[in-house]
Parts: sequence; C-alpha cells; structure tokens
Amino acid sequence: DEADARCLPLPDGSVDVALAGWALSYLKSEHEVWHADGSYGGAWREEVDAALREMDRVLVEGGVAILLETMGTATETPQRDGSHLY
Repeated sequence: DEADARCLPLPDGSVDVALAGWALSYLKSEHEVWHADGSYGGAWREEVDAALREMDRVLVEGGVAILLETMGTATETPQRDGSHLY
C-alpha cells in the first residue's frame, strides 16, 4: 500500500519500525524554490518536518526510524541540477 508520509493511515504508537526510502528528499525537491541569486526557500522544511513528526507518531515507545537517503547522483559530491540539490 502507498500513503502520504505526512499523513500515515496508522494509529498512534502502532509500529516497531518505520522505514522511509528517499521520501524526505522527494518532499524537499517538490517544495523547494530556487531564486536567481542561488538562494532557495519554499515550504520544504515544513513538509519534511511533517513527515518526521508522522513517523514519530506511529512508532511505539523505543521504536526505530530508518531513513534511506542518498545524494541522488551516485557521485561522491552533491551536484546542483535545476531546482534540485543533488
């Protein structure tokens, strides 16, 4: 099943392990805004925070959260490409 990481269809404290694979970087890339001067903003922090709070909500006391994230390019250093930070 699929669910939005910011609104999981699970009761509070119902899982021992929460696993998110590339979900946080996806939320960041979908909600960040790049400006002409190279700075960026947007609501990505709020979206990522909402996903992390939701993982915490569904975990049992002492549960484990596992986050899988990569730099997105299979390179040793991040590369910026368009509106995404890679």
